[in-house]
Amino acid sequence: MMRRALRWAFTALACVAASSSAHASLPPVGKDAPDFALRSLSGQQLALDALRGRIVVLNFFATWCPPCRAETPDLVALDRKYRSRGVVFFGVDDKESPQLVRVFASVKGIGYPIVLDSNGEVEETYDIRSIPTTLVIDKSGIVRYRNVQQLDAPTLSHVLDAILSGRSPQTTPTESAFDAIALEATKRINAAVAAHNPSAAITAGTVALKRLNGMQNGAHQAQLDFSQSTKELDGLQLALANAYRLSARADAPTGKARTDAEKEALLRGQVATDREQFVAALRAYSEAVALAPLDTAAYDGEYLAAYELHQYGAAESVARAEAQVAPGNPESWYTLASALNDLKEFAGAAAAERRGIAIARSMLLKHPSAKTAAYEIGRGYLKMARTEILAGKAGAAVALLRRSAAAAPDTIVQQQADEQRLALVPARPDLRVAGRAELTSPASTPGQLYISVKNTAPSRRGIELAAAHVPKRWVLSFCYAKVCDPFRSTITLDPGKSLRVELKVVPLGPTGGPWRMNLARAGADRVVVDVTAKYARASIVVTGS
Repeated sequence: MMRRALRWAFTALACVAASSSAHASLPPVGKDAPDFALRSLSGQQLALDALRGRIVVLNFFATWCPPCRAETPDLVALDRKYRSRGVVFFGVDDKESPQLVRVFASVKGIGYPIVLDSNGEVEETYDIRSIPTTLVIDKSGIVRYRNVQQLDAPTLSHVLDAILSGRSPQTTPTESAFDAIALEATKRINAAVAAHNPSAAITAGTVALKRLNGMQNGAHQAQLDFSQSTKELDGLQLALANAYRLSARADAPTGKARTDAEKEALLRGQVATDREQFVAALRAYSEAVALAPLDTAAYDGEYLAAYELHQYGAAESVARAEAQVAPGNPESWYTLASALNDLKEFAGAAAAERRGIAIARSMLLKHPSAKTAAYEIGRGYLKMARTEILAGKAGAAVALLRRSAAAAPDTIVQQQADEQRLALVPARPDLRVAGRAELTSPASTPGQLYISVKNTAPSRRGIELAAAHVPKRWVLSFCYAKVCDPFRSTITLDPGKSLRVELKVVPLGPTGGPWRMNLARAGADRVVVDVTAKYARASIVVTGS
């Protein structure tokens, strides 16, 4: 029933972002989007207000969040589609290292600007509690659309087309269906409770709740206004909680009454969580734990409420209790590791992660073809690597990241492990002389020789070529695909692929006669370009990074 996920955990809808101020709120539709200025991956200071006069798609994300990763290809495609129509896509990363975000952007082919919310100030201003969160802001800086879940291309295209034509986005068929089911079911539950018929109320409520949860997690979930649908779902859940209370009182003191009371507590805890009333949520989930000490759903809710209240010691106690209740589930130990990391108890976190990996390995031995077990092993090593990074032991993390990628090939875990490893130890590109190594050029005439650039990384990445020590009044350009970039260029290559790049050297003044150009490899990631003329002599260093 819990629709939020723990940090670094998986969900179909969203991932919990770092906690923010309960006094803020996500800017509503029709109100100004607060301005902010943050550093981009290229080091520039970028401000939201500087984009006034253009429509902005503001996307809050993190590389560790699976729904964020899943929606990125659609965002990249729509950025290309709508760029010429005055739409700007703008990514805000959730407190990650620039190196990791840079690798992610390169691998995913992101061409729009990304800024780094390193201390969470913008996240707090916007009250971002779940990611991905996306807002569409019009030319005047007014929020015209917002969504707190994974988006898809058809849904966002519908929104952008409406705003570009001066219209408000229309209610989707999925929203209309959701509204009708939620309102009708809530009405039926309340009527049955008023008639003292808890059985009919519970039947109507559980059937509707299953349908609505399926819609929020289904193929068309992006078409829902998540905030509005959650409010309607909460209304239904409160009505259903009243039905369970009525049933528990009617059956007291039987075992069924205790079960009904726990279900009531879980529902009230969920509603309080949705409303960010975490004190009430913690109280409700603690009551559910007391009523059903073996139900992990109650522990999950209690843990999240404690985490959101920054009660990390309490969260660790809850996670440890859940691990004792479900010791055979790797997730129990991974959650405990996350709690210990929040307390900076890194040795304990690593021990919990090793316990989770051992359990997953035993599962794999019993069922060698089970993909889930291999996936959990990979997740465990990935979490161990992150623990080592938090502990300041990046070197130890590299080997764990290799094991993570090997354990869960062709999965999101492998992608994340490879990206994190590249961020820690970037794979240097391979630069070689391609063809002739020297030429003599007539006075003041450009000369060109070629190098091959190979991506040695296990994933798609951008390689930056840069020329240093170019003499005054000379230019070195990198030319490929009918494009020439002076002094610096970035090319994007798939893993293992190479590109032939022309090094065009242009004297902008007299050379004193014919001049010579010579190429020589100077290590795996650099080439030296010697220029010899009467009025200039230099060794230009071309590096790839």
